[in-house]
Amino acid sequence: RNVIVNNKIINLTGADFNNPGVEAGGETAIVASSNAIVANNTILNARLSSSSSGISALDGSVIENNIVQVLGGSGIHPQGSNIIIKNNNISTVSGAGVLINTFSFNLTVVSNTISSRSGVGVLVQKLSSKKMPGNLTITNNFITTGNYYAIDARDADSSTNNVLSPNRGNGAVGTPEGEYDASKPIYDFNGTTYVINASKR
Repeated sequence: RNVIVNNKIINLTGADFNNPGVEAGGETAIVASSNAIVANNTILNARLSSSSSGISALDGSVIENNIVQVLGGSGIHPQGSNIIIKNNNISTVSGAGVLINTFSFNLTVVSNTISSRSGVGVLVQKLSSKKMPGNLTITNNFITTGNYYAIDARDADSSTNNVLSPNRGNGAVGTPEGEYDASKPIYDFNGTTYVINASKR
């Protein structure tokens, strides 16, 4: 079992060996296997390629209490099922804070603070019309972004149980059934009948 804890990775970048002296995007800062614990790590000023991420992990992993600041790519990229992402502080420029784009299930993204200049806070993308993530729990996150969407889960499998609220911050929440503005209150009418009579004075 991978246990990756208490590391500091600062100013990660890459080199273009075809052009000496030219910086290119670096690869993923922390790559964890299945059933890993990735906790209490700090990744700062990581200049990553657009396809890379601050932290990536496979099935059954827990990613918690990390500080992830990337200047390219996504913040955290779960690549499997039964992964928990909680209590992380994630900052990106244009990439997603959390990118979910594998055919995976039972992913929990809870109590994270996510900020991005123009990226989606939590982005869910399907592989095909028959392969899409499902059974997602994305709750109690604080998301601020310049993007229209704070959470874009329109590609999630609508036949599974997806819990996408409550969350705080700004931006819309896209679901397989539609979208709503997370900054506005949600009124849940549960079918109870109320009889309202005029008061007597």
